[in-house]
Amino acid sequence: DVRVRFLVRQCEPTVIIQNASLGYFTLKYGSRKKIPIILSYPIAHHNWMKNIMKLEEIENPTWAPYLQGGKLSRHRRNLLDKEIAIADLVLVGSTFVKNTFLEEGIFSEKLKIVPLGVSRIENYRAVGRKKLDDGNFVILFMGQINQRKGLSYLLDGFQKANFGTAAKLNLVG
Repeated sequence: DVRVRFLVRQCEPTVIIQNASLGYFTLKYGSRKKIPIILSYPIAHHNWMKNIMKLEEIENPTWAPYLQGGKLSRHRRNLLDKEIAIADLVLVGSTFVKNTFLEEGIFSEKLKIVPLGVSRIENYRAVGRKKLDDGNFVILFMGQINQRKGLSYLLDGFQKANFGTAAKLNLVG
């Protein structure tokens, strides 16, 4: 945060666009200098995350050690709250994420949904698809390997589906 503040002082930006949790003091400096601040918040509000992860610990205790994002210190949560408060605009990825902010009392006018991914799916087509004539069924999971992504549910579902030996589950993360 200190190095970024130094850079902000040197380059005098017209706007600061920053991912959440990367530096409240940089945002505070920018705000004092009347620089518009756009905060990108890629996941649900941190208080919602804390509450849902507590429920997940209870529902699925075996996987509790692999939860991520729900155990922020009070200090860290306060800094995130301050970042949101100081931002002129908060970018969120979906209506769901926006609703978690609204539940925390953040005004709708401060929130802008910018969906993740492609904007026009019809511009893309599957390339190189092949039929699985050999009867194999392959699932590829790509992402963070942790319970916040619901890994236990994927593993349980794969097992319950009883695909037999013709199925493979690949995890990459």
